[in-house]
Amino acid sequence: MSITKEELEEKVRNREDLSGFDLSKGSYSGLNLVGAKLSGANLSESDFVNTNFSGADLSEANFSLSNLTGAILENTKLKETNFSEANLSVANLGNANARRAIFTKATIHNANFQKTNLYQSDFSNSKLYHSEFEGADVSFSNFEEANLEDVNLQSANLKGEKLRKAILKDAKLQNINLESADLSDVNLEGSDLSGSRLDRANLKDANLSESNLQGVDLFQANLKGANLSQVNFKGANLKNANFNAGGTWDMGLYHPANLNTANFEGANLETVNFDISNLAGINFKDANLKKVLFGTSEYYCDLSNANFENANLEEAIFRGVNFIGANLKNSILLNARFEGYDDYHLGKRYTNKIDRKWKSMIESSGIEKFYSPNHIEWV
Repeated sequence: MSITKEELEEKVRNREDLSGFDLSKGSYSGLNLVGAKLSGANLSESDFVNTNFSGADLSEANFSLSNLTGAILENTKLKETNFSEANLSVANLGNANARRAIFTKATIHNANFQKTNLYQSDFSNSKLYHSEFEGADVSFSNFEEANLEDVNLQSANLKGEKLRKAILKDAKLQNINLESADLSDVNLEGSDLSGSRLDRANLKDANLSESNLQGVDLFQANLKGANLSQVNFKGANLKNANFNAGGTWDMGLYHPANLNTANFEGANLETVNFDISNLAGINFKDANLKKVLFGTSEYYCDLSNANFENANLEEAIFRGVNFIGANLKNSILLNARFEGYDDYHLGKRYTNKIDRKWKSMIESSGIEKFYSPNHIEWV
């Protein structure tokens, strides 16, 4: 239907029902369409730059390929609305009801989605740089292969989220709910996830380098193959988490990962490399630590007061480790290796320091046959 800007504004002022109207391929920039009734309307390939839709009913409308830069969509009804390939940069969608809305391949730079209901919405392959989602409900939505760089998702509900191969570099993710979310292959480099829920989340092959996971719940999370370089795990719960199959845990000489008070109870840490980690007081009870390397040929690892009760340390390698105060009750040390090393720069030899009360248990546990008594210092 051919309609002028003035005619459209007048119809909206008169509260006419424009449901199902065809306004495609039109130019309606800067209009005042507050409270418009446009549910199911065809608004595709149109210009709505800086148009005010506050309080409008736009549910099931089609905005595909439209330009909504700077548009105001605050408090609108956007249920199942189609924004695929639209431009929503700098648009305000705060407090809108956008359940099951479609934003695939949309460009959404610096947009506002604060406290918006985006349950089961589809943002796959969209560009969302610097946008605000604080307090939004985006549970069970699809962000696969979306670019969420520097996005603010603080206090948002992302339960059951699909984020496979999404980019979340430098995103603000504090205190969010990512329970059971799919974060496989996601780039979370430098992100702040402190205080968030990631229990049962899939982080397989994710890049978490330099991220802040302080106080995060990672119960039963899958971290196979994840890059955990220089991550802060202080106070994190990693009970029953799975780190198996060659994850990258490069602690770094000058910026080691912070694992202070982290809980690894029951975690599968098979083949993980704890280079120069400070693991003092960490709970490894019932954990699978088979073939884990503690320490390197150059730097030591502090395991003082750590709890290894019932842990599987089969074929683990200890190089100059401090075990003073550690609990090794009922741990499995079959074919474990205790190695010392010489620091030629400092002219110092490092050995594994272990409480004497564990001497008979360790010596009778079937440790690697080429282990040398000189590699353990009983204290």
